[in-house]
Amino acid sequence: MNQGCVAHDHGFIPVLPPNLTRCCPWDHDRQLYRLRNPVERLSRCLKAWRRISTRCDKLNMMFVSCITTELIAEIIAESLR
Repeated sequence: MNQGCVAHDHGFIPVLPPNLTRCCPWDHDRQLYRLRNPVERLSRCLKAWRRISTRCDKLNMMFVSCITTELIAEIIAESLR
């Protein structure tokens, strides 16, 4: 079964390029693939905060405020470099 077709059937756009040895490779958007890197780096920074990665908060409001605080801290740290 071609994974690219399954992704399209469910409304997803395949971003990762297919393996070169794949018999039925799918098309992927190279620009969209390049935009994936900042998103991956941001999720890595968020996971570094244990409170976010383990989801200790019971209230959604506290979880969102913790993510907001971490993003502000990341922006400040980036501006000081």
